[in-house]
Amino acid sequence: MIARASRSLSPALPLLLLALLPAADAPAPGRKPADGVEAPKPPARLRIVWHGQACVEVFTPEGLCVLMDPAGNIGFPLPDFRPDAVTVSHEHFDHANLEIVKSKAKILRGLSDDKKSCRAIDEALKGVRITTVSAFHDDKEGKARGPNAIFVLRGATWSLAHLGDLGDVPSPELAKKIGGVDILLVPVGGKYTIDGAKAKETVERLKPRRAVIPMHYKVPGLRIEIADAEAFLKDQKNVRRLEGASVEIDLSAPPPNEFEIVALKPAEAKPSPAPPPDANLPPPPPPPGKTPAPPADKSPSPK
Repeated sequence: MIARASRSLSPALPLLLLALLPAADAPAPGRKPADGVEAPKPPARLRIVWHGQACVEVFTPEGLCVLMDPAGNIGFPLPDFRPDAVTVSHEHFDHANLEIVKSKAKILRGLSDDKKSCRAIDEALKGVRITTVSAFHDDKEGKARGPNAIFVLRGATWSLAHLGDLGDVPSPELAKKIGGVDILLVPVGGKYTIDGAKAKETVERLKPRRAVIPMHYKVPGLRIEIADAEAFLKDQKNVRRLEGASVEIDLSAPPPNEFEIVALKPAEAKPSPAPPPDANLPPPPPPPGKTPAPPADKSPSPK
């Protein structure tokens, strides 16, 4: 009986084997098609996510995620981050909150241990070079708020500068040290940084090739009193206002004739519950006609 069953199935066996073979025009994975033409690669893109203040995630085409200036308790909740690297322009609470970093990231602190100068950082991660340029947090050469490290990222086909809490318009010498970049992240809210008018001068001096992304300005829920972005955006050309927190830059396209200004809106910009007492934030203004009570502690200014 077993022999007869085998003989009865044998005519179908060649058809079954033929069905299991790959089609002639379907090359095995990882091999070129018969005509030798590679399938088109997806365009190289750089993704930027703004989380308020100067807190920015940069996702590079090389597969590197860099978290820049992780913010502290600024008035609305922030997610946990799992970057490959973290950059810190200076040590104020809204730029140096490493508690929200939940990965074994490379931490690059821009200031020296005594916080009196900038570190000369030059690191390479996944094909991306990360360097610092020394600047100041004020227009008094650091005498008011100290130094501020500008971080510059450079990949094979792109470059980005994060100006941190820049306090004055860059001099021609400082602009030369920063070098030409494709994307510029610039503070515009004033009070602790350059304001909208000085941010315009800064952009004009640095002349980014592709995009300008304003940061460090007032958004709903932010408990730090700075100006919004309107003084910077007013009368500017090529402004794109997005409702979302992120933007993708297509690096496969040639740079435009003029850079684009992209205004983002943090997804997390919603009021959070009252912060803990040690949040180190400035107290709210007193009601009209009342004298403010003396502070309960001597916590340093957030900026």
